[in-house]
Amino acid sequence: MRYWLYAVCKRTFIQPFLLISLILIIALPLMLGIQLKEDSHIIHVIVVNESSSETGAELYEKLLSKSSGLILFDGIDDDYFKKNTEKIMSSAEAVYIIPKDIDERIADFHTKRNGIITAVRSEDELSVRIIDEMVYGALYDYIAEDMALRYVEKYVEISDGDISGASEADEFHDKYESYRAAEVPFIFEHADGSAFYELNEDTGDKNPLLSPVKGLIAVLIVLAALTGGILWYEDRDRSVFIRLTPGRRHLVHVMYILATALPASVTGLVGVFAAGAETDSFFHESIAMAALFLMIVPLVFLIQLLIKDRRIYMALIPALTIYNLFCGSVFAELDGVGALQPLRLCNPLYYYMQI
Repeated sequence: MRYWLYAVCKRTFIQPFLLISLILIIALPLMLGIQLKEDSHIIHVIVVNESSSETGAELYEKLLSKSSGLILFDGIDDDYFKKNTEKIMSSAEAVYIIPKDIDERIADFHTKRNGIITAVRSEDELSVRIIDEMVYGALYDYIAEDMALRYVEKYVEISDGDISGASEADEFHDKYESYRAAEVPFIFEHADGSAFYELNEDTGDKNPLLSPVKGLIAVLIVLAALTGGILWYEDRDRSVFIRLTPGRRHLVHVMYILATALPASVTGLVGVFAAGAETDSFFHESIAMAALFLMIVPLVFLIQLLIKDRRIYMALIPALTIYNLFCGSVFAELDGVGALQPLRLCNPLYYYMQI
């Protein structure tokens, strides 16, 4: 068997397709990572503060802190915005302007229901609605506290008659803060209930645009293993294995798949980190890649046992690649598409992406 292992590896490693596959597995994710390295945010939002009050400054900072993995809240100077409005609007999804009379607008909101801040945007798209929810979350604290204060003044009996004094107002504010339920009233979730962390929190150095990279690398690894299997068909048709027993023949068959799947998996592991794709640790990603490798080898072996004709097998490779792209959780989860669940559960890439 040592001779067969050497012969299979030698035959496989001199094939141009293997070298091209290994280069693609590293080069494509690396090029994508370099391209997206400068800016990881998809949605750009501008915040302008015209107010000089403490509330305006606090709201301004709170909006800027809403930046997440996909959305960047960027603050600019009021005078600069007025001079370069058209230029700024062309580069941003929306602009939110905190007016000079922000305190008065908050105080009057419970009776007049007028707008508190000004929103300027070109179209009412889904991305703008998501931003609106985040802005509402920042405004909620100010509106809720003011309305609670009005309610207490109107309906709750207080010993000295009102809470207009500074000490009473400070005491009410402290009480309100102690009983406030949560910092963020709006939480974004996926359809399955899991947290959509790219919108809920800042991902730091992790680029959410690189999230499909792991899946794409896995697709290339499977493609390399499938393509390597063509060599087994060629040698079988030339009766290279005619003198081997069925058991040894199957063992050599597996060697053909290992000879492409193993270097592709090792290269894929390097590619994940070269591209800067999101992963917990090298150990965790190594376990995930090893699991993918252990799923790919028997799967390709089974496919080749079932398909005897090399031409049919070669015609099936593009179809399997498309299947992996759409049913392997590469770009999106398919939890909401019930008809595709069986196809997803039969795909090894789905389990790799879940690890």
